[in-house]
Amino acid sequence: NVNNYPIEYDLYEAISDYYNIPIPNLTLGHGSTDVLDRIVRSMDHDVWYIVKPAFEMVEVYCKIYKKNYHIISYEDACAMEYIPNSIIYIASPNGNDGNAYDVMPLLNRFDLCVIDEVYGDFYDRYSLLGNTPENVIVLKSISKSLGLAGLRVGFSKASLDLTMKIQQCRMNYITNSLAVYLIPRLLMYTSEVISRMNRTKAYLESRYDCSTSKANYVLFREPNIYTDKFGYKL
Repeated sequence: NVNNYPIEYDLYEAISDYYNIPIPNLTLGHGSTDVLDRIVRSMDHDVWYIVKPAFEMVEVYCKIYKKNYHIISYEDACAMEYIPNSIIYIASPNGNDGNAYDVMPLLNRFDLCVIDEVYGDFYDRYSLLGNTPENVIVLKSISKSLGLAGLRVGFSKASLDLTMKIQQCRMNYITNSLAVYLIPRLLMYTSEVISRMNRTKAYLESRYDCSTSKANYVLFREPNIYTDKFGYKL
């Protein structure tokens, strides 16, 4: 049915059922990047604090929409006093050095916490997806968890008030007919895919000199046959 416009409710229902999230608390987007774009646009706080390493598009969106922002470390964030009308963004695990963070010390220091958990299915020790406070937006990516980046399916979980603000800023269609058909049929395999990816990562980390990664990628310290074949990010 790729000749038809997507019926996004089927996708909402499938993700709601799988992750046990009420539909009114869900925002779906054309990948988690789209949802993040809408979060930056729709929130009108005075200042953003971006914990590095971070997904680089957060800073880009802050520049595009003329948001006041500062780049800080996790340690700096934990040492800060309460800042009124503020937002903090932190990716845990992040997509650069593979670290994950305990975000609980940050929740009372900022009015709103955007917790990017797109790699969170691979290491869920600090995840807030199952118990999300009222001042938290959790960002997730089906594309990462199922290894299907081209389908472009991301979502956020938040309070009803925050979700309504994000939903006021969106395209006419936030998905496509292929995703609507495939994702409900593939979500049941999420844990299997994650387990396979983590086993593969552990195998490679045991054979090569690596930095520990909590995400779904391997951090080789030196070039090897895999970096020669598949390329790498420095």
